[in-house]
Amino acid sequence: MDLHLGRILHWNGGAWTFAQAAIVRTRVAPAVSGREEKRCAAKIEVSIELVVFAAFLLLALDTSTMSVPVYDRKRGAVYDEPQYGERRLHLLYETTFGRLLLGAIFARRWYSRLNAIMDKSRYSVRKIQPLISRFDIDMNDYPEQSYTSYDSFVTRRIDPAKRPIADDPNALIAVADSRVLAYSVTSDGRIPVKQSSYTITELLRDPDLAATYNEGTCLLFRLGTEDYHRYCFADDGEVIRTNSINGVLHSVQPISSKSYKAFSENHREYAVIETAHFGTVVTVEVGALLVGKIHNYDVSSCRRGQEKGYFSLGGSAILFLLKPGTVTIDSDIVEYSRKQIETKVRLGEKIGERVHTQL
Repeated sequence: MDLHLGRILHWNGGAWTFAQAAIVRTRVAPAVSGREEKRCAAKIEVSIELVVFAAFLLLALDTSTMSVPVYDRKRGAVYDEPQYGERRLHLLYETTFGRLLLGAIFARRWYSRLNAIMDKSRYSVRKIQPLISRFDIDMNDYPEQSYTSYDSFVTRRIDPAKRPIADDPNALIAVADSRVLAYSVTSDGRIPVKQSSYTITELLRDPDLAATYNEGTCLLFRLGTEDYHRYCFADDGEVIRTNSINGVLHSVQPISSKSYKAFSENHREYAVIETAHFGTVVTVEVGALLVGKIHNYDVSSCRRGQEKGYFSLGGSAILFLLKPGTVTIDSDIVEYSRKQIETKVRLGEKIGERVHTQL
């Protein structure tokens, strides 16, 4: 058995460099049969792959953060908000090696399901306090309880009094604790989201339904790992139909938009809802990296502020489509959306107002 120097990717000071590492090559004796030789070679190849994979996991365990600008409505100022897992995201989305692993493993739904199993174990509770501390989560918003796993913390319920629903029924409310961007849909059904351009047909895979939202409004609510992961209905109404679209699970954080169209490639579910004040709307829940499942309740009618469902683990997103001439989005959200700066909102908060049709 000889030791040979090979190269593996190694993270150092915010950039990828090559570090020397020892890998093992086994010499197969001439007396060994061809079948045995192939079997040994296969084992060695798998072992090397496992070594590289293990090295990647060790590097990715770091939870250092990057930041993106977010507008705080209460303070009237833009601040830099940390994003969970800078090293992990940089590796996956901005390196060739990471993108290979992303396509083969980490964006696959089976990997998110495997991760979900681990995060439902009692050993995962050790991840809770670091998350609370890093993002300064206000635990006074939640009933005091004992969490049995990381998943039980992510899917926790809030004290309803901490998320009051705006009183005016003509007010459009935020459907989740999140950061929101408002987009005007073009006449041909395009939405210029971040560094990508989507069509509503790509999102819904229903050209006839998509066409009814041309020149309408698209709201993008992005939830972070630290956010309350339950979301609500925006208005009273009737659920006309629902659909589920299979896909992969890319991150919905801004870094992924440089290379992937997450909102049209990811697994997602949508509902078409006839509302009392905003016409027929479509809500699209989008799964994301490590989000093992979207949990939507099976209901035929809904009330404003009623819980619609929740996401398991990780960050995720909700797209909200409104037809033209139905709503006016609050001016501060519109202003910062034009600058591609998200606005921090909380579930139940007013973000727009119904347009009253002149009779």
